[in-house]
Order: sequence, then C-alpha cells, then structure tokens
Amino acid sequence: MRSFFLTATIVSALLLVGLRGFCQSQGTVTKPSPPMAPVKPSFESLMNAARQAYSQNKLQDAANVLRQATQLYPDQLPPHELLASIDLQLKNYTEAETEAQKAITLAENQPAPYELLAEALSGQKKYAAAEQALRRAIALEPSDASLWLQLGNTYVQTKNYHEAAQAYLDALGLSPDSLEAHAALGDVYEQLNEHDRAVLEYEAALHLLNQSPLAKTQPGQQLGRQIQMGLANALAGTGRYLQAENLVKQLIAQDPKNADALATLAEVYDTEGKHQQAIETYQQALALNPKDAILWGNLGWAQYNAGDYDAAIASSEKALQLDKTLAYVQFNLGLIYAVKGDWARAKRAYDAGLAVASRTDITSALSDIYHAMSRDSKSVSLREAYSYLENAYFRTFSSESNLIGS
Repeated sequence: MRSFFLTATIVSALLLVGLRGFCQSQGTVTKPSPPMAPVKPSFESLMNAARQAYSQNKLQDAANVLRQATQLYPDQLPPHELLASIDLQLKNYTEAETEAQKAITLAENQPAPYELLAEALSGQKKYAAAEQALRRAIALEPSDASLWLQLGNTYVQTKNYHEAAQAYLDALGLSPDSLEAHAALGDVYEQLNEHDRAVLEYEAALHLLNQSPLAKTQPGQQLGRQIQMGLANALAGTGRYLQAENLVKQLIAQDPKNADALATLAEVYDTEGKHQQAIETYQQALALNPKDAILWGNLGWAQYNAGDYDAAIASSEKALQLDKTLAYVQFNLGLIYAVKGDWARAKRAYDAGLAVASRTDITSALSDIYHAMSRDSKSVSLREAYSYLENAYFRTFSSESNLIGS
C-alpha cells in the first residue's frame, strides 16, 4: 500500500509537471497562488481531541494537544489543569508544576490548582512547599476530606507522623467512611507504636473494603492484603501473636511467593521473640527480592536481637549499600557497635544516621539504646550513645520532651 501510494504520487507530480510544460509551451504564463494562512484550530476542537486521546489512554498524545491549546489559548483554565493532571500521571513533575502555577494565576481562589501544584511539588520532594500549597487549598475548601488526606500523605513523606495522624483524623471528621483515611491512619499509628489504635483503624478499613464493590476487583484485593499485613504487625505489637501469625500465614498460603507477606511474618516472629524463625523467614523473602534494602536492614535487626552481631553488621551494611538514606539502619548499626563497645564506629554510624534522620527516627533510636542499657547498665559506649543522640535531638527539636516511648 505504501509503495503504491508513493508511485501514484510520483505519477501525479510528473503529469502535473508535463501539463505545466505544455501550458508554458503554448505561451501561457501561470501565476503562483498566494500561500494560504494556517487555520487556527478552535478551542473546542482541541479540547475534544485531548479528551478523546485521554479516554483511549494515549496520555502523551493528549498532553501534546493540550500543550498546543495552552499556547493558542493561554487565558483558558481547563487546558492548564488537565495538562498538569496528565503530566502528573506521566511523572513530568516540573512541567506539571509550571502548568499548575499558570492555573493558579487564572484561578487563584479555586482549590484545584493548588492541589495539583502540591502533588507536583511532592513528586519533586519539595514537601514543605507542597504543604503550603495544600494549606492554601484547604483554606479555600476546608470541607474537602480529600485535601486533608493528601496533607496527611505529605506529612508521612517527611516522617512527621503526629501531624499526619491529625490530618487523617480531620479527613475522617469530614468523611467517616473514608477507607483510605482509616488505612493510612492505621499505618501512622503503627509507626508511632500506638498498636491498639492501629488495630482499630485497620479493622475499620477492612470492614469498609468488604462492603465496597472494590473488594471484588484486583486492586481492591491487593489493598486488602496490604491492610491485613498492617493489621498483623499491629496485633503483634499488642501481644496477640497467634492471631497475627495466623492472619499472615493465610496470605502466604494464598501466595507462597508474596515477599511482603513473608517479611510481615518475619516481623511478627521478631516482635514475639522468635528471632531465629524471623531470620529464616527474612531470608526466604530476600530470596524472592534480594535487592530490597529494607529487608536487609530488618534482617540485620533480627540478627542483632538473636545476638549474632557480626551477621547483623554485615546485613545492615548490605542494606546501606542499596540505600544510604535508611536512617534507622544507620542507627541500628551504631547501636550494634555500641553494644560491642566500639564507640568510634558507633559514632560514625550515628552521624551518618543524623544526616538523614527524622524526629521519629531519633526517638526510636533512643528507645533502642535505652532498652540495651537496661540489659547492660555498665556499658560506657551505650551511655555515650544515648547522651550523643539526646543532645542531637534537642539541638534539632528543642521544644520536644518525653523521648522514651514517644
């Protein structure tokens, strides 16, 4: 077809040249036609084309049409908002930020552009600016639960779990049946070691999910498994070990290669004091996902709890080779060296952790040192470690108190 079309085009061109030659040979002078001005596509036609491409999941085609629309009709709000939304889906966060800013210029008293801007900023890890954008959106539409939910998610990114919990509670105050808010609040309470509260939130989320049509879909089933794994950890935190074990084992029976479920079972074992079983289960999970830095870090912690310090150091160092930003692993490594009486190496690990740590990371590390001191009250290195981290904490968070158990 392509060859035939090209041949036909060439033949037509040759005939046209011959015809012009014939006309010229008869003494006729042909004047060239003036070039036609390009027709500007209407705003409606561009938006319809973009919507059609979007409905067919042709995101890049839709973005190209919308970019043309924003250039031809810069004062129209819809193409800027829709283009920002599509850029977010394409993970073009810088472009999304630009379009959201343009949308704000056109509609500074509407919350949607600020919400788009916040998501674009979060994608670039500009979390403080994202929080400001969301606060502006909330001021314009304080009854929108989804804005409070997004604010909580932003706080989670910076490990500000107390602030995240309050944002999720505000979301639930506006939308008590929000599945996402209950599940997210369960995660946050678990991070804050408020296990009883976490159990209640996870159970509420599962109840809402089971009542929803989403439960019968693949994404809904995946969400259900994630919530159940969170619930298992929370149950273990409250001492309901058998219930936690049975819950995770059901998930593993459904999918023996579910590395996340295996990791959750290992965490339950470790919390229960079954450290050797935790180590073996972490190793099974790592066989399925050998480049998971968190798994290596958690294996190191289980090995520390089992008293195998050299293996714990090796696993922790493997985790940090994969991800140097894991502050809790740096702090675990510092604790292991402190327990071994090697303050020089412990200090190096603590310094590396402090460079990337959140408030919660430091309070958790202090709690771990405190528990280690309860087993070895005469350790100079452990006392040095506690004092060092405590001073670092107060330098950074001078208004905070009651460190242990916070």
